[in-house]
Amino acid sequence: MGIEATQISASPLQIKFVVKGREGAALVLPNGTSREDLADPSRIRAYVRMHLLKWYRFMNRSRIGRISVPNGSLYLVTGYDKADAWAIACGPLSYSRTGTDMSIRYQADKTPVWQDFRGMTGNSNTPSDTVQSWAVFLRGMKLAVSNSDWVRYILHEDIPELPFYNVMKTPVLGRRARLQTYIEHRYNFPAKYLSESTHSPNADVAIVDDWVWCAVADRSDGSLSRVAHLLLRILETHEIVIQDGLATLKPFSPTQSKELSVQSFRQITVGLSRFRRRSNIKRKLDKIFPGPPVPQEQFEDSD
Repeated sequence: MGIEATQISASPLQIKFVVKGREGAALVLPNGTSREDLADPSRIRAYVRMHLLKWYRFMNRSRIGRISVPNGSLYLVTGYDKADAWAIACGPLSYSRTGTDMSIRYQADKTPVWQDFRGMTGNSNTPSDTVQSWAVFLRGMKLAVSNSDWVRYILHEDIPELPFYNVMKTPVLGRRARLQTYIEHRYNFPAKYLSESTHSPNADVAIVDDWVWCAVADRSDGSLSRVAHLLLRILETHEIVIQDGLATLKPFSPTQSKELSVQSFRQITVGLSRFRRRSNIKRKLDKIFPGPPVPQEQFEDSD
């Protein structure tokens, strides 16, 4: 993933991190974490459907003429991992350092614990009288209301322009990463797009649980091409279920997956069936992703 971690010693714990890509981050949890999750997150979906529009109206009503909380951005936390001590480092320290050599060293018996900064910055914390632990990882669900309700109750008249920078579009490693670094340094800013979203016209509320992403996560670098592959995998293996005005994603059963495969084989060759299916998914992604259409090459198979 473009980050090399080398343990120098175990006691005291000492680790050196070297970033080989455009950017990188490291998290050290010297005492580990504790975990807590809602036993059955599905039990709160009816409550979400009843109150979600009110939440968006409350969050945006104080910013007249400007939408500060866009549709689909609210995140309902259903679980977390807490730690009583943590140390985090990230880079580049400044935009001008993008694509340069970066490194940092963690040493548990030093104050501060981060040493030998090179193009990176770091922070850390330990228990105090006021705070005994911190949430370092969250789990939950993204929430969105229907487009018709959003326009009617939130936007009213003019749809605002929401800036979206294409930070996901560039890989962290490789020739494309180096090319993007050159372009950004030459022109001083990344490309700017406007965000747009779409929702099922038959649902009042849409919910996407974190487990949907976790089910297809492949430790990729988070660039647009990799996110497009993850979305492709989700849409190929899940169906949209609408019940009582609530839209969710449900994995296809083994029987459904087998039936879909047999039907595709009988109707047309495997290659053409795949092309049609991915073309349809590409149209869906073009409505979800901000900016220009997702390039066709982003949908090619990769190792």
